[in-house]
Amino acid sequence: MKCDCGGTVKKHKVSKEISLAGQKVFVQNIDASVCDKCGETYFDGETLIKLEKQLQKREKQAA
Repeated sequence: MKCDCGGTVKKHKVSKEISLAGQKVFVQNIDASVCDKCGETYFDGETLIKLEKQLQKREKQAA
């Protein structure tokens, strides 16, 4: 896969703070695709669904 910058996107495990559903979430050791040129990080749909479920679980625990 190619990034918009022209770099090559490869699969990696990353730790990153992301904004999801209007909230910032820090995730560790999660699958992502990262551009070797600009560092842009992409998550696939399955990973985003898992993150959303984790966020919903945290919200329920906090309530």
